[in-house]
Amino acid sequence: MRTMTFAVALVVVTLAGIGAWISVPKTAIAQDSLLLVTAGDGLNVRTCPSLDCDVVDVLEVGSLVVDYGRSDDGEWVLHDGGWSFGDWLSGTEPIPEGRSATGYVETDYCVDSSWGSTDCAPPWIAEAIFSAAAEYGQDPWYMLRIAACESHFDPYAVGAMGEIGLFQIFPDEYAEYGVTDAYDVWDASYATARQFSLGNAWRWTCASRI
Repeated sequence: MRTMTFAVALVVVTLAGIGAWISVPKTAIAQDSLLLVTAGDGLNVRTCPSLDCDVVDVLEVGSLVVDYGRSDDGEWVLHDGGWSFGDWLSGTEPIPEGRSATGYVETDYCVDSSWGSTDCAPPWIAEAIFSAAAEYGQDPWYMLRIAACESHFDPYAVGAMGEIGLFQIFPDEYAEYGVTDAYDVWDASYATARQFSLGNAWRWTCASRI
């Protein structure tokens, strides 16, 4: 009887430990332990590292998961939801030296894109926008709406007239805006916030729609 009681207690403690492990808030996780879902059609989460295992969830592109390790063959990632194929997970963009993190690492950065839809910024993109807005005294939510309208939060978007990146900056404006790489969300966010602070928001087409 005493042995059985011990075994039951052990199981309860073990399950409680697993529950705590799975529910670790992402705000408490170091940035280099976060992975970004890049699968356009969604990423399957399985019960074990094999295509034969059951699918228990599908994660949307832009979701963040906590990296807990790899399978023996290195192809699968164990994260806080289960097992997923590693090719569709990437490390989040590091915070550049000299630019401070705001601490905003949430999952609800959804705004009206002004095109009749609601777009949600991945936390790693929101982090750059909030940091840039704080640096230049701008409204981060206004900048989020501009980015949603301009690119739907796609840092690799290319417009019909050659506009590039999160805020759709023209290559011939790089020097004036102080842009090195418009595909880089930190570079684009800081350049845009600086232009807004100079009263140049009118240069963005979406500024008239927000």
